[in-house]
Amino acid sequence: ILCCLSVLAQPLGSWQEHLPYGRVIDVAAGAGKTYAATPFSCFSVTASNSAIDRLSRITGLAETGVQTIFCSPNGTLVIAYKNSVIDIVRNTGIRTINALHLKPINGDKKIYQVNGDDEQCLLSTGFGIVVLNLIKVELGDAWVLGSGGTYTKINGTVQHGGFYYA
Repeated sequence: ILCCLSVLAQPLGSWQEHLPYGRVIDVAAGAGKTYAATPFSCFSVTASNSAIDRLSRITGLAETGVQTIFCSPNGTLVIAYKNSVIDIVRNTGIRTINALHLKPINGDKKIYQVNGDDEQCLLSTGFGIVVLNLIKVELGDAWVLGSGGTYTKINGTVQHGGFYYA
């Protein structure tokens, strides 16, 4: 009888996730939280009280197959997926950007690293660098750095002293 009561205690019509969280592929921190990405989802730990929050398709993420994450100093989380779809996660909700995924580029569109600040991020891709405007939540310029305009894989970027290095 106790077994039946515990099953009935769970709300009807709601989903519960059972995703593996044991294999973390990337970590980012900002605004008092540390985020961890797994191949299937993300989770965060709040520094002040060690509360754990999970982010997955059930909670509003667009995809599975996380490639890399970035957290801006103000707490905006950028999740880049293996298929080049991007989720922007804020306290106000989740916005998805499909523009790079849908762009007809004959080359590697995978996002290898995200780096930036509260206003913009640089997406290091298989063809060059793409600017992500976090204020407008849209993609901006694309910089192809190869000789003669050829696509060149960019593994990462860093900004120092007013210059960008790839």
